[in-house]
Amino acid sequence: YVAYGSQVLPNGDIFVFDFEREITRRLTLTEADDDMPTPSSDGRLIAYTSLARSGSDAVGTAHYAIKAMPFEGVGAARTLYRGARDAWPLDWSDDGRFLLIGTGNFSAIVADSLGVLDIHDPTTVRWLAAPAGPINYASFSHDGRWLAYGTVGVPEPQVYVEPVPAASPSPVSEGLGRLHISTRGGLIPRWRGDDRELYYARPDGMIVAVPLAPGTLQPGRETEL
Repeated sequence: YVAYGSQVLPNGDIFVFDFEREITRRLTLTEADDDMPTPSSDGRLIAYTSLARSGSDAVGTAHYAIKAMPFEGVGAARTLYRGARDAWPLDWSDDGRFLLIGTGNFSAIVADSLGVLDIHDPTTVRWLAAPAGPINYASFSHDGRWLAYGTVGVPEPQVYVEPVPAASPSPVSEGLGRLHISTRGGLIPRWRGDDRELYYARPDGMIVAVPLAPGTLQPGRETEL
């Protein structure tokens, strides 16, 4: 399957395309504006961002909240996170327990904070203490210990890797363990299956790979693909 968001006037909705049957299913049918579908690794749930367009949460008085629903589309959507600012999902941990979220301005799809939300207890969010800049993409490593993210930097976007934030981050630990991966700019970082390499796009359009040392994830030389 592939899940995608599409603008169906006057609002956006979430759809799933089935490659075997070659049919499309529409998952969201409300008047809310739904976008950024993010399927869990086991394919059971799909998280997305949603803005109500009627009632007490009408546009102008509310922010995008994160919801989840069964991938089959059977059952009601569950609100996982709602705050004073827009929020949207970025990635799931491989075990399906944690959801990586961004908060900020969804219209620009740029986050100024990253959080790790526990699906078993959505009231608990571990926030990255101080990201290296405004973020446009982020993902978990497959072992769930690290985050890779791309910043909207000046003059160039950059790629960084940091440990998943601890349960009780302190100002003393702020920024410790941050690794600057890109040497000529980069965005949209993706992990190899064994976490030993990171792929990303450079601003010049080239896709590159950087090897990562086991344990420390110290980056090696960038290779053009």
